[in-house]
Amino acid sequence: MNNIFKEGILLKRFNVFRKRSEEKNKMNLSSGNKAIKKLSVGILSCALSCTMLLNPIAVGAEGTTPTPTSTGASVSFGNVSITNQKQRIVDGHRIEDIVITPNNPNYRVSLKKAYDIYNGETYINRNGLRFNEDNQTIYGTYALWSFWDDDEVRTVEVKVELSVRNTNPPYDSSDTTIVLEFTVLRDTDGDGDPDITDPDDDGDGISDEDEKKNGTDPKNDDVTAPKIFGLYEDEEGVYRDGVPLEDRIEIEGKQIREFGMQTDSLDSLIDVKDLPPGIECIDWGYSGTPKVDDWGKNEEKREYTVTVKAYDPAGNATYEKFKFIILRDTDRDGIPDITDTDDDGDGFTDAEELAKGSDPKDPKSTPATIPAPSPSPSRPSNPSTSRPTSPVANNTATNKPETGRIDGRDRIETAINISKQAYNKAKTVIVVRHDLFPDSMTASVLAKLKDAPILLNPTNKLDSRVGDEIKRLGAEEVIIVGGQNSVSENVREELKAYDADKNVERIAGADRYGTSEMVAKRVVGITGKKNTGVVASGQVFPDALSVGTFASREGYPILLVKKDSVPSQIQNAIKDLDINKTYIAGGTNTISKSTEANLPNVVERMAGNTRYETSVAIAKSKFGASKEAYIASGEEFADALVISPVSGKYNRPTLLVSTKEANNGPVRSYVKDSKISKLTAIGGQRYVPSSIISDLIK
Repeated sequence: MNNIFKEGILLKRFNVFRKRSEEKNKMNLSSGNKAIKKLSVGILSCALSCTMLLNPIAVGAEGTTPTPTSTGASVSFGNVSITNQKQRIVDGHRIEDIVITPNNPNYRVSLKKAYDIYNGETYINRNGLRFNEDNQTIYGTYALWSFWDDDEVRTVEVKVELSVRNTNPPYDSSDTTIVLEFTVLRDTDGDGDPDITDPDDDGDGISDEDEKKNGTDPKNDDVTAPKIFGLYEDEEGVYRDGVPLEDRIEIEGKQIREFGMQTDSLDSLIDVKDLPPGIECIDWGYSGTPKVDDWGKNEEKREYTVTVKAYDPAGNATYEKFKFIILRDTDRDGIPDITDTDDDGDGFTDAEELAKGSDPKDPKSTPATIPAPSPSPSRPSNPSTSRPTSPVANNTATNKPETGRIDGRDRIETAINISKQAYNKAKTVIVVRHDLFPDSMTASVLAKLKDAPILLNPTNKLDSRVGDEIKRLGAEEVIIVGGQNSVSENVREELKAYDADKNVERIAGADRYGTSEMVAKRVVGITGKKNTGVVASGQVFPDALSVGTFASREGYPILLVKKDSVPSQIQNAIKDLDINKTYIAGGTNTISKSTEANLPNVVERMAGNTRYETSVAIAKSKFGASKEAYIASGEEFADALVISPVSGKYNRPTLLVSTKEANNGPVRSYVKDSKISKLTAIGGQRYVPSSIISDLIK
């Protein structure tokens, strides 16, 4: 679980002064003091008696950000010098930027170890300091990670460990520790006016002097009921915080995206009632896997109304409600029944089962088990329940390709079955997140170079099947590609049991582009500088997957870009790795002409009008002599990803197909024109139906 999320130090600013000011006006309180309270995560008290205290999240009022003061002088630490080493700052507010300059201009500075990566920013510590490697600067807000006693001024030292590396041969590096000194002024209400000068420390509209006369605490708002806010993780693992509570829709049997709740009161409690079964308070947020055991015969969604109560020691309370909707998923394939055409995954569509009198939500009830009025040819058993399917021999009379399939009950098992077929033993395994593509897209080249299978795993817990496969392979090295939002530290700890030196390597950047940069450097560290890169979109997955086979075969790093720009991390990789030649995968609808103009020496753009045409264009350009090919879904990323290092190893293209025959014309033509002799489907019937295979070879 993300450290910033877990420990409540989401140091973002929220403009809540206006709303609080309006509330004060209604209460006839003084609104002249533009004070707001620090947004803090209170005590989360879950329905399952999970209670904890989270520390404050600093926010500021509009136009009240204080200006820090510093000596401004440059101070030397070993082989670097820094500015603004000593500063006088207000707690929870921005520091003056600290610029780090190596003594040798050929050297660059990086953080030796990041505390966390959150929303694309690299955190030095839990207090809110961040590091920008592009401009070699420490910046951000600073909040004390402790409660204040009666003091209002505190001096702290912050140690930052840095790596200083040579950007030229021999690429040597050394470590340096710098020490920052902050005089921190307490600011209870976060208005930018420190308590030592603020006449109303807690911003409740009652002066400190009057509160002392009345016997109330001048540092605790005893008037206003706490507000409730939500913290959410989106589909790309990016957190949003300080937002209203939102209705949630999750799929039965699938790990939910973690979320949490906060209040704007430093000492508030939160009680949460009526969460769905399987959802509980874990560590510092809400997580789990929804489980419903009493679905009605035709029921496909269950709605829960969750009640949230926030209350402070003075008795002020706020109630909020939100809906938590669970979608039924009978076959646990990740596709809810309301959109799934085969709810129970038995290979027969729901419409077909209903027409023939069998139960579409019972895999044991199929048309083959229902007496029919007259004999009919029996359907083959569902390939997704038999491991893996036998190949169909080449028909010499019609010259049709031999066909086969490697699949599993889910994408995790499909990856394992590919590993079992392609690797008797493997020294290394690559582990990536099973349900999101951004971090994993560039892993295929590294996997091929390390002769390692790619195994898929959920974010928060090691799947026992993955552990068993690592053990079968006899692997000594485990590498995670992706940050903690992709594969958590909990999983990394579990994977240490399978790593010979108990030090599971994680290759990750601040975002997908940073991860692409890090993987590229790891790849070139193995191959040496080939001065060539393969460029694909980091915003959509198909082109990167199609070209992964070519990149894996050649050992070229995959560099992810945006449609209209080359991210700074990729610019760094191109410069540091001396890349002077690039291939582009995808058309101008995914990588624009302007982006192409900013890439070094583009020797070829392999593209088509659709993702399917692009996969064919890559196959024609780079695999013209191959008579065997893999086909995988162009609508889901996982199967094409895990086959890439294998297809690169055996010089076979990966062709993307659609569940709609009309989209597959270019692939059908390629199979025929190239005289493909063997076609192996990767993944189950849901994404590569047998009817699609038959259409491709007819």
